[in-house]
Amino acid sequence: MNTEMLIELVRERPSLYDMSDKRNKESLWREIASEINQPVQNCKKNWTSLRDGYRRAAKKSITVSGQKTKFVKKWKYADEMEFLKSHMKERDSISNIDVVTDDEDDVLSHSDDEKNSSGR
Repeated sequence: MNTEMLIELVRERPSLYDMSDKRNKESLWREIASEINQPVQNCKKNWTSLRDGYRRAAKKSITVSGQKTKFVKKWKYADEMEFLKSHMKERDSISNIDVVTDDEDDVLSHSDDEKNSSGR
């Protein structure tokens, strides 16, 4: 399968990657499949793999403030998939750590807890 062509055909059809667009996507996938002579399922599977690869590569390249910069080899299709960047959202994460608050409903940090336990 021609990966670059698949990326370009999907890029031309924002309904396939813009989650706010609720239009029927099956007809778009059939168009793509006929243009590259592949079954619809193969096109969808390859696209999902590419999208997930782009998300992983984008996450690897992000450093946390104060973290040492590390060299990360650029993903092969990063430039071609850049159009997805504005459509990617991080899901809210769930934590198993309880949030501790004081009487004024302010969140205490670990350093506040340590100060209070040491008597400072």
